[in-house]
Amino acid sequence: MIRTFTDNDIPVLKSMCRQDLFLSRIISTYLAYGKTELADFWVQTEEGQLNTVLCQLDDVLTLAHFHDGNEDELAGFLYAIDARTILCDGDFAARFFADELTSGPILHYDNSELLECDFAFDRNPPLKELYHVLKKCKSPTFAVPPWEPFYLDLSHRIRHNCALSVGIRDEHNHLCAGGFTVSKTDVNAILGGICVTPSHRRKGYGKKVVAALLSQLPQNDIYVFRAADENKEFYETIGFTPCGTWAEIRR
Repeated sequence: MIRTFTDNDIPVLKSMCRQDLFLSRIISTYLAYGKTELADFWVQTEEGQLNTVLCQLDDVLTLAHFHDGNEDELAGFLYAIDARTILCDGDFAARFFADELTSGPILHYDNSELLECDFAFDRNPPLKELYHVLKKCKSPTFAVPPWEPFYLDLSHRIRHNCALSVGIRDEHNHLCAGGFTVSKTDVNAILGGICVTPSHRRKGYGKKVVAALLSQLPQNDIYVFRAADENKEFYETIGFTPCGTWAEIRR
């Protein structure tokens, strides 16, 4: 059975966030959007067992899979809600979806000892300035979302303590590097959008952005969804290690 989940389900689901990073991302979205009509949330259960948790925000559906169950029901449900982009575990995607998918490694960082940064940075800088940095970093593998949905989503998450951003300024006080979390709960966080403008690269700004974010996150477990064959050495030198794979399916 697939049903909408409510506040009554949250204590149990939050207790399972350490088991599945995609569930943690769903819970973070629920804490930000659950009281609005901008996102939808469902669980699939069978004989009291939780099989799948789903969240759809805009045109992206995040899926956390725990147990195999009625796959025909799940496939029919995804068709009925017209899920065009699906983000989920890489192994599950390879088994369940015949569609072409993009995948990459999930990296983990043990943040049990909080970092102290000996350099200046902005916590939650003006999003217009951060977006300007992102636009300068656009590439074939790094798509920059339109301004309005970017601003509305990230500012909403920051206001509800479900996201955090940082920025670093150059000698002219211009924001030249920045990054943010795409998900933040009590137990873990996912980093995303770590960017340095082309003219300021190879000067250590990227590592400073990650260090600044880590210093502001009390969560022990920090993750990154890394693109395949990109930034491998960058995250390895910081201390991130592989712990799984992510997949994005476009249907």
